[in-house]
Amino acid sequence: RYRVESGVRGKFYINGTSGELRTFGGLHPGTNYSLVIVAYNPGSPELNDRLALHISVLAQSLAGIAFADLPYVGYVGLETAVGAEVGPRVRVRASQPPLVVRFYLVDNEQNEGAFSLDPTTGRITLLKPPSTLNSDTFTLIVEARDQSQQYDSALAEVTLVLVDQRNLPPQFVRGQYNVAVAEGGRLGDFVLQVHAVDDDPGPFGQVNYRFMEHVDLFDISSEGVITLATNTSLSPGFTTQFTVAALDSGIPPLESTATVALSVMGNTSRKIPYFHPALTSLQISEGLEPGSEVTTVQASYAHSQDQFAYSLAAGNEAAHFAIDESSGVITLLDHVDYDGGDTEFQLVVAANFKNQLIPTLPGYGTVLITVLDENDNAPVFSEDGYSFEVEEGVSGVVGRVAASDADSTGDNGIVQFYLSTNSENLELDPVTGDIRIVRAFDFERTGPTVMFALLAYNPLAATNSDVTVMTSLRLSVLDRNDVAPGVEMVPGGIVLPSGTTVGDNIVKINAYDPEEGLNGELKYRISYSNEESVHFAIDIEDGWISLARNLPIVAIDQPLSWNVEVVVSDKGSPPLSSSVTLPLTIVAALYTQPAFPHPRIVTSLLEESEVQRDVARVAAFDNGGRVLRYFIVRGDPEGKFHLDAVTGQLTLASALDRESSPTVTLTVQALRFTDLVRWHGTRFTQQQLARSFNYTERVCDGGHRCTSTVYRVFPTVLDEVSAVRRSAEDDEEQQSNILIIEIEVEDVNDNRPQFEHSDYYSAFL
Repeated sequence: RYRVESGVRGKFYINGTSGELRTFGGLHPGTNYSLVIVAYNPGSPELNDRLALHISVLAQSLAGIAFADLPYVGYVGLETAVGAEVGPRVRVRASQPPLVVRFYLVDNEQNEGAFSLDPTTGRITLLKPPSTLNSDTFTLIVEARDQSQQYDSALAEVTLVLVDQRNLPPQFVRGQYNVAVAEGGRLGDFVLQVHAVDDDPGPFGQVNYRFMEHVDLFDISSEGVITLATNTSLSPGFTTQFTVAALDSGIPPLESTATVALSVMGNTSRKIPYFHPALTSLQISEGLEPGSEVTTVQASYAHSQDQFAYSLAAGNEAAHFAIDESSGVITLLDHVDYDGGDTEFQLVVAANFKNQLIPTLPGYGTVLITVLDENDNAPVFSEDGYSFEVEEGVSGVVGRVAASDADSTGDNGIVQFYLSTNSENLELDPVTGDIRIVRAFDFERTGPTVMFALLAYNPLAATNSDVTVMTSLRLSVLDRNDVAPGVEMVPGGIVLPSGTTVGDNIVKINAYDPEEGLNGELKYRISYSNEESVHFAIDIEDGWISLARNLPIVAIDQPLSWNVEVVVSDKGSPPLSSSVTLPLTIVAALYTQPAFPHPRIVTSLLEESEVQRDVARVAAFDNGGRVLRYFIVRGDPEGKFHLDAVTGQLTLASALDRESSPTVTLTVQALRFTDLVRWHGTRFTQQQLARSFNYTERVCDGGHRCTSTVYRVFPTVLDEVSAVRRSAEDDEEQQSNILIIEIEVEDVNDNRPQFEHSDYYSAFL
């Protein structure tokens, strides 16, 4: 280890471990300094060596970094709570260009690890209760580093002084001491030990003793032990009285007094046993088991071999202790609870001579038992669970958690917090419990609720497994309208025959918005930015585009190319919108097979959607104006959906389960009713029959008389007219009378979590 033995105070600092010598600044060019550095072994300080160091200060070409508002001096009250800011905040002088400065504590172990320093703000925080500290003055070495210049830094001293806010006076165990001593006596003989207790914590509770007046015959030590100051023999019948003062170490110091009355007994007088020392001080843990031996007291009288009978004369009102009458062994009878107020016991022990024919007086001694707190209580959160609202996109402190510990004194009462899992968004101050958003939450990524497990524990306990508690932290993320709707492009555009009927559905615009509430609800409109757009209408809620006016007649070799702009906006405040341009090609009306205007529909359903809910409506064109029927020909083996063959309305037939089928792909085919009639009664092979199914159509007249006809549907049989081919990978998508419906099943929270194991075991190191 290294230390500065002599030199200019406040100018230089040496790191006790590394030996690095630094300056605090404030040096003037042309000045010389002489220091003596000592290198020593902490285990044997007498083994050391010294180095004389001479330092000359040269002119500096760069201003460098420098602290402002020096010197730094602060005061810490003994009642200051852990986590509170103490002392002045350190800062550096303003400069051009502005510095990017971070602050660090140097060699904080020398200060009992009682303080922390915020690297950004220069804020000093208390980490330990002041009552547990061993010193009343601390010197913190603070280093400021410029992050833009790796080697530019400076040092400063921060002096923190503990201040006794209560400053209670010491109190004597007894206000009046009556003592009888035998005649004779020699220099240094023990007479009495007085004792006072000061409830001020730390160094302010240390007590020293003195005589209030001049006393020739006796001396008193700083521990309160009174002894003979001369060899003068004390004569029987001699009495004296004097006053003893107990002085504490507070600011300012306070004192109290007690009276000592002393009498000298002759050899023919009653004998009085005495205890030496008159005061026995010891410590026990609150976890000491009943039946354990606490201490043994022994009385004596003029070096005789007399036997004594011991008893507890006072201080044992709660019956926590017992004393063996013959041996003087004091044992614990019942548990003591530090947190319940059992912090100190002052037992008055009496000793009487045994088997004496002449009556004797008892002698008294005091046993001062201090109970040490054990970390036997876990922290308790102020609430069963914490809930805070955080606005999407906003950072900063959103709340504070708090916990208390019944082990309120010393290290056992320290409570710190941490999150069970790391979060890139959240930071928890382990001392104050402040919850700070360091990276704003994105509602679209996290959803409306974010859950954390919050733990409180004692960081200084030997083991933390029994003194760690957990509760929940729920953050409700408030959605902000910051995402515009997304609109799916229509691949390849729409081919529309000029003979399309007014009112027919042409295509559904698929849009999505991941936000919730009004921010995620969508509405559709056509911008009508050109003349062609007036031929079309759009459903404001579901986005289905339909034909509003008759299309113009076009020649086979002269198709028309139109563009329709669709605007999709949400209902947030302010609303956000996106647009998509839909290309349409108007072609001559040919007698082809039925044709869907778009080969694919993409939609979604919640897993909890009700049965019979409308999913989509399909519609195909037939240039010949013939009646069409619609059938699901693939993708629904369990019959989850129902398609009305006449109207084309697709509905949900039974409940969905995302966990078994996250996506459903249905293949729908449009067939002319005349084909069903033509196939009716036709002979087919067994292979053809295996690939077909029955369809029953019920027809009623005006008199409510109904007839039912069963038709055979052959999904793979094409009309005799050549099919209009489309670019796709499989044959089904190449047929114009085939429609693919993709349905994504959205998850809902309908399954309880299940542990992988029935029992878990954990250990903290």
